[in-house]
Amino acid sequence: MGASAEPPVSPTRTAMTIGAITAALMLLVFATGLQIIGWLVFAGGIYCGMKRFRTETGGCISYFKALFTGLQTAFFASVILAFAGYVTATMEPALIGATLDMMEQQLQTSGVPSGLAETVMQQWREILSPTVLGVITIFMCSATGCIVAVVCAFFIRNDQPPVIR
Repeated sequence: MGASAEPPVSPTRTAMTIGAITAALMLLVFATGLQIIGWLVFAGGIYCGMKRFRTETGGCISYFKALFTGLQTAFFASVILAFAGYVTATMEPALIGATLDMMEQQLQTSGVPSGLAETVMQQWREILSPTVLGVITIFMCSATGCIVAVVCAFFIRNDQPPVIR
C-alpha cells in the first residue's frame, strides 16, 4: 500500500562484490609478476569494501561490523583466487613444479641446512597438488586479510551518526 521499504544493506553482498573485483585485479597484477603490488591491491580492496559498506549504511558503522565486512571481503577474494589457482594448476601441471623450485630456491638462500631443506622439499613434493594449493591459498589470503581488516576497521569505524544541519 504505499511506498515499499528498501531492503537492509547486506555486508555480505558488499563483500562479495568488492571481493570479486579485488580478486580480478589481483589476478591481473599477479600475471605481470608484481606480487607486492598485488598484495597492496588486496589490502586496498578490503579497505574499500569496509568503506563502501559504511557509506551504504549512512556513514555510521561499528568496529565489529567493519571488521566483519573486511573479513568477508578477504574470504571471498581468497576463494576466487584459490579457484583460479586450482584451475591454472590443473590445466598447467608445470605450475606445481615451478612453485616447488621457487620454494627450494628460497630454502637454499635462507640458510636452512641442506639436509633439512631436502626433507622439507621431499614432503612438499609428496603432498602438493592443485587442491592443496587452493586450500593453502584460501588460508594464506584469509589470514593476511584478517590482519589487514583488524587494522582497517579501526580507521573505518564511525560510531557517531552524521549530523544533518
